[in-house]
Amino acid sequence: MGNTPYGPGDQLPLVDQIRPEIADNTTGIPTTGDEFVFEAKAWDDLLLRNANVQYWYDSGPGNNLSMNMSAGNYQNATYTQTINISSNATKMYYNLSVTDTGSNWVNTPIKSLAVIDNDPPDIRDVTFSTPKTGDDFEIISIINDNIGISNSYLEYWFDDENKFNETFEYNINTYKKTIRNPIWATNVSYKISAKDTSDNWANLQTKIINVTDDERPTIIDNSGTPTTGDGYNFVFNSSDNIEIVSKNLEYWIDDNSHENISIKDKNSYNITIP
Repeated sequence: MGNTPYGPGDQLPLVDQIRPEIADNTTGIPTTGDEFVFEAKAWDDLLLRNANVQYWYDSGPGNNLSMNMSAGNYQNATYTQTINISSNATKMYYNLSVTDTGSNWVNTPIKSLAVIDNDPPDIRDVTFSTPKTGDDFEIISIINDNIGISNSYLEYWFDDENKFNETFEYNINTYKKTIRNPIWATNVSYKISAKDTSDNWANLQTKIINVTDDERPTIIDNSGTPTTGDGYNFVFNSSDNIEIVSKNLEYWIDDNSHENISIKDKNSYNITIP
């Protein structure tokens, strides 16, 4: 037989030249930031060795992961692999492959899936100033989104009066809106909301802030000229943008002691001149 390693009656080694088969049983829709499960159904005439999934997002780099046998055996098996979808992906591409013990392999065609953005914008209220009567008040927020912001809004009102809806103005990584506090306001309420390019909404809870009254009351003295031995009437008009809580009259004659009288609900007060 010369150098032939096998002779009559010898059992020849079996060479596996038959490729395994694979089916993509992946279901579901990928959503930003959430889990997604790849599933492959594979079978072989002899024995399967392993299965892999290759995937990538948009024009980004590829990822190659081994899949886990979740059911069946090495001749007929189901393989799965769970990933977390990238938060800023818009499309995902993938294909599945399987290899048998004879190093024969097969893969599925590349499949593309649109990634659905279901993550709402993130809003932070970073307003720091104190609202004051009759003055401007700037409301500031930082709004971020995994894909992109479409619109941002400010709803605000004073005390229990009518509500105003305004569009926030983008300014150097922040969203700002300047409003004018009425001179009569005691508090300002506002709520910030935003919508991303996938129509996901986010809203902050309503914030209520006391408006600081920094306006002085006004008083006008309309009193006449006093005459000795006669009655004298102090006459004055007073007003305030919010409310007058106290009003006092202080008077004295010559070098005599001072009189200090509470006259909150009065616009005049009568005395007798000696």
